[in-house]
Amino acid sequence: MKKLIALLMILSLFTVPALAEIGAEESAPLTYEELDLFLSALAKDALSSQDLTVEEADGAYWAQSPEAILMIADEEFTDSTALLGAVIQPGQEDLRGLKIGDSLDALLAAYPNDNPQLSGTRYDAALYIRGEMPEMSLGYVQREGQRISLVCHLVESWTRDGVIECGVYYGLDQGSIVDIRILGMQTLAEDADVQETLSSVGEMQENTAYFDYAHSPEVVAAPFQREDLSFSGIDFLDLTPEDAIAAFGEPQSDEWTEDSTGEYFRRLSWEGVAAQFLYSAEKRFSRVDALIVTDPDFEGPRGVRAGDYAYTVVARFPQTEGNALTGDEMILYGDGETAPYGLVSSSAGSLTITYAFPVSEDQTVLWYLVFTGSELTESRMLMR
Repeated sequence: MKKLIALLMILSLFTVPALAEIGAEESAPLTYEELDLFLSALAKDALSSQDLTVEEADGAYWAQSPEAILMIADEEFTDSTALLGAVIQPGQEDLRGLKIGDSLDALLAAYPNDNPQLSGTRYDAALYIRGEMPEMSLGYVQREGQRISLVCHLVESWTRDGVIECGVYYGLDQGSIVDIRILGMQTLAEDADVQETLSSVGEMQENTAYFDYAHSPEVVAAPFQREDLSFSGIDFLDLTPEDAIAAFGEPQSDEWTEDSTGEYFRRLSWEGVAAQFLYSAEKRFSRVDALIVTDPDFEGPRGVRAGDYAYTVVARFPQTEGNALTGDEMILYGDGETAPYGLVSSSAGSLTITYAFPVSEDQTVLWYLVFTGSELTESRMLMR
């Protein structure tokens, strides 16, 4: 029964709408006025709260209420106290109706986005730049591969006293909001720092080499295919022992095993990675047989790596409507037997997602993704 529940939980997550559908009508850019009005409303609620407390920490004063933790200019909190920022409490909505636990899709749809594929570098991507002096707004994401950790929406507001750089910062973990902060209100920024921010986001717009699969429906519509047979730039089909050693260094172990057919398997192992190769009876190299990865820094097909959640992996590949749950298996696409296909199966307390691609009439690449709990612990690509 537990196996079936696990499969059903994954199936329920497939119904999350695509970003293109959510964001069909573009949202308005962030403004200083919007931030100021929202903070003023938070302050009004805080001042009327019976549970309000003011504490000093990290050189700042913080007024804490059930709705938010407000950063204030001094220890006396009144209706005329300057508001510098806020941390939104769990369960409370921010100025765009977002709250902790909401999805990355919902966050991206709540603001403008000129870059639905999140094209950029492995570490960042620009979302938009809007307006001109005296007020500009911009958005960008920070990430490590497919894992987006921060989404920033900023306002650059030029006043007669100087420039205010403020905005909303969304912390994320595995595609969900875990932290919402408003920072920089009523604080003058160095003009050089503002120009650096604008220049940096402008440079992000020029980079398109890397993109986010989970938010590129036109890209991920294709099943597991030839272009996916790559791990951190290493092509699986063309991998040789020499290539593996050049990429990973001298192996920690180098083992030979004779097969019942008289052929030999050679297994090279490193920390978090192992590669197996097939040799003839005369020990002449034939082809790669397997690549096994447990290292979380090793990025596999479509950015998948150890530690990813099952639903984030499945979201990067197609799913046929009306997926059928049969016993301990669920077919994602295809028939689950003849490549190409995608299949989810459960056994002995673990979950496995299998993607198959035919590379020739008599050879198929099988990619097994093994999950312990909800996290990917092992990725195995085999030639069969």
